[in-house]
Amino acid sequence: MSFKQSNTRLALILAITVLMTALQACAPSATRAPVEDSRPVTQPKAETGSIEEMIAGLDPAEAIRLLENTASESSRNRAFTLLSRAAEISVEHEPADVANQRIAALRSQFPESDKAVKLAILENRILLKSQQPAGIIETLDRLNNRATAEEKLLILDLKAEALMRAGFPIESVQIRKSLDEALQATDPSRQEVNDQRLWRSLMKVNPGLISGHITEIPDTFSGWLELADLVNRYPFDSAALNTELDKWITRNQGHPANRVIVDYI
Repeated sequence: MSFKQSNTRLALILAITVLMTALQACAPSATRAPVEDSRPVTQPKAETGSIEEMIAGLDPAEAIRLLENTASESSRNRAFTLLSRAAEISVEHEPADVANQRIAALRSQFPESDKAVKLAILENRILLKSQQPAGIIETLDRLNNRATAEEKLLILDLKAEALMRAGFPIESVQIRKSLDEALQATDPSRQEVNDQRLWRSLMKVNPGLISGHITEIPDTFSGWLELADLVNRYPFDSAALNTELDKWITRNQGHPANRVIVDYI
């Protein structure tokens, strides 16, 4: 190949290279498809998890502090749930004026009507704790008309406690029997606590009144009364009591007292 031909070929290659570079520069750049994030979407920690698990093992002051801190980073509804739980703990463990202040702050922060019943229940728990049971029974009946299903259960529990403290233990037992039936469909884990409170009320009823309310037609209420009557009749004769208890269990196979109470008698 001559020197002249070699130069001509080199010039051609350079021209083609320049042309291709120019074409690539003018062409629209390819858009890379976005990489899909396959990580699961999770809620902030403040929005998830059981409140009871969160405060398990903490003393009341620590639990209240944690609930309040968590509420500050939560959605509005979750914050109300957390703060109302803190108020419940306050009602049980702090002076009445402190608990009332917490509830008043909640009323100011959450004026929505759908939160009013829960706060009223807490206020009535303070009244009950302050030994004013008679004054709250009618109030609870009025609240019941505006309550949610869960709030109705709280109202039943509070009313039963108020009746017992006001000196109406057999009426308290009747309320707790109704509550027991409601809890069976919604929260069986709470039935055990309710059964224990029912039995405590029953042990405060005059023995003569108990025997007078037992009916010949067996039902849940009469079963409770009959069980209490057995305990009252054989306070110092465990052998006779055990014999009668076995008969009672045979007659009342599905009675709620069989869950816990019978084992403690």
